[in-house]
Amino acid sequence: MNKIDNSEERAQAIVRRLIWFYFWLLIIEGALRKWIMPGWSNPLLLVRDPVLIAIYFFAIPAKVFPRNGWTWILLVIGFLSLLISFVHLWMYLPPTTIALVTGYGFRSNYLHLPLIFVMAKVLRPEDVKRFGWWTLMVLVPIVILMVLQFRAAPDAFVNRTAGGEGEMMMSAMGKVRTAATFSFVTGVVAYFALATGFLVWALLRRTVYNNWLLAAAGTALVIGIVVSGSRSVVGACAVVVASLAVVLFLRADSVNRFGQTLLAVVVLGLLRRSPRVDLGSVSDAILAALRFQYALAHSPDKACQLKSRVGIHLGQVTEWDEAFGGHPKLVGLAAARGDRGAHRLTVRVRATRWHATAVRPVWLDA
Repeated sequence: MNKIDNSEERAQAIVRRLIWFYFWLLIIEGALRKWIMPGWSNPLLLVRDPVLIAIYFFAIPAKVFPRNGWTWILLVIGFLSLLISFVHLWMYLPPTTIALVTGYGFRSNYLHLPLIFVMAKVLRPEDVKRFGWWTLMVLVPIVILMVLQFRAAPDAFVNRTAGGEGEMMMSAMGKVRTAATFSFVTGVVAYFALATGFLVWALLRRTVYNNWLLAAAGTALVIGIVVSGSRSVVGACAVVVASLAVVLFLRADSVNRFGQTLLAVVVLGLLRRSPRVDLGSVSDAILAALRFQYALAHSPDKACQLKSRVGIHLGQVTEWDEAFGGHPKLVGLAAARGDRGAHRLTVRVRATRWHATAVRPVWLDA
C-alpha cells in the first residue's frame, strides 16, 4: 500500500512540475514566435502540446485524470465536430487535408480543456498561492512592455507579429492593440483576467501577499488596461470582479467591505453602459449609487452591512446647456455626510466644472 501511495505521490509531483512548465511556456510562447525564433513561428504553435500530453500521461497513474461527466461531454462534442467536418468537406477537399484541418481544430478547441480538472485535483493550496504570486509579479514587466508597445510605432520591433513580419491589430489614433509577450491580444485578455482574480482574492484575504506586491500589481493592472487598446481586456476584468456577486450571494461573510465597494463600482459601471438602463444624467447615477449603499446598509444579513462611509455625494442636479465661459453648469441640491453621521448638511449649489458656490446652508438632524 505504501508503495502504491508513493508512486501516486511521485506521479502527482511530476504533474505539478509539468503544469509549471506549461504555465511559463504559455507566457513566453509569443515572445519566441515574434522576436527570438520567428522562423519557427508555426511549429512553436504546438510547443505546449508535448507538455500537455505528458501531463495527461502522468495524471493517469497519479489518479488525477478527470473521469467526470464534463470530460465525457467534451469528448463526445469533439468527435461529433470531427465527424460533421468530414461530412461537409468530403466533396471539396482531400481526406488528408480534412484530417489535418479538423485535427488542428480539435487540438485547439478540446485537447487542452481537461487540464482544468487535472489542475483542480493535483494543485495544493500552497501551489495556487505560488501561481498567484508569480502571476502578479510577472504582471509588472508585462505592463512595462505594453507601455513600450503603446508608445512605439506600429512597425517597430516590439510590435512585430508572430513570424517577425506584419503589424499588430490597430486600436485607435494610430496605436496598436498591445500583446506584450503573447502572440495576440487574446493572451493579454486571459492573463489580465487571471491576474484580476488573484488580486481580488488577495485584497479580500489581506494576508495572502505583501502589500507592496498588491500595490505594484494593482497599479500595473490599471495601466495595462488603459494601454491595451482592447475592450475585451476591460470586459474580462469586469466579469471577474462581477463574480463577487455570486460569492456575496452564496457566502456573504467571505466578502469584506472592500469587495462590496468594488462590486458596487463594477455594477454601476455596467449599468451605465447597458442599453436597457437609463443612467443618462448625473442625478440618476448618483441616486443609483446612494440607493445601492442604502440597500447594503439596511440588509438583514449583518455580514453585508456597511458600518461607516466617508464622502460627499451630489444629489438632485440639472445641467444647463449654456454657461459663461463655455463650460457646462450644474444647478441643484447637494448633500454631504460625515463619517460619524451626526448631521447632514443640505445646501443649494451652483457649480461649473471649475468651482462651486454654496447658497443657504441648512443643518438637518441625521
